[in-house]
Amino acid sequence: MQEHTATWNYRLPEMTKPQYAVLRAISESPGLEQSALLEPAVATKATLTELLKRLENRGWVARTRDELDRRRWYVFLTKDGQAALSDAQHMAAATDEVFLSKLDKEEQKLLVKALKKMLD
Repeated sequence: MQEHTATWNYRLPEMTKPQYAVLRAISESPGLEQSALLEPAVATKATLTELLKRLENRGWVARTRDELDRRRWYVFLTKDGQAALSDAQHMAAATDEVFLSKLDKEEQKLLVKALKKMLD
């Protein structure tokens, strides 16, 4: 895993893995409630808030407050965020491919199955 992280940091120095996970989650569900991003970010509320502030400062996400419940925030990707995610997806896939290439196809299937089971 350390090798994967090192390769990630080399190929995508401008985006952390948690930032990438959050951008992907927002892309898949635009307008997602901020609290729903805790799991993809693997973060506490405070850490997630800071992560979103950084993404907002980079112009990658926009947050809007719920008009009826001012404690709730909804998160959207901006055009710049969509572009950053699109660029990152290619590098992330290449990084994963290098990492997974050490396994044969059967081992890759078993790994994916095990990871999915762990996330359920």
